[in-house]
Parts: sequence; structure tokens; C-alpha cells
Amino acid sequence: MKMIQILREKREAKGLSQTALAEESQVSVSCINKIERGLVSPRVDTLQIIAETLGITMRDLFEDPDPLD
Repeated sequence: MKMIQILREKREAKGLSQTALAEESQVSVSCINKIERGLVSPRVDTLQIIAETLGITMRDLFEDPDPLD
């Protein structure tokens, strides 16, 4: 599973829309949308902020919970 899929799943599991995540993390909606669509490679500090907002670690974004997927 790719980081963008994990990010989307974690966000949805928290019940957050892209807009709500943007407001809580102070990262623009446009940026979050582009990250989730795979249009940009986010900076490490941006991913850290998003991960903290979601209550997860950076490692969680890159570890595939189902490696057979």
C-alpha cells in the first residue's frame, strides 16, 4: 500500500474530510488534495504535521499493514 493510500485511510478512519484535516493541521486543502492524488511529493515537515494531526507517526504512513496488498 502506498503512503497516499495509508494517509487517506487514516484520515477517513478519524472521520476527517480533507478540509477538516487542513484546518486542524494548518496545511492547505489544496496541498492535502494533491498529496492524496499523488500529484506532489510532500516535504518531510508537512508529512510530520499531518501525521501528528492524525495521531500517528511518520512510520505509520510508510509501513504497509498488509504487505500482500
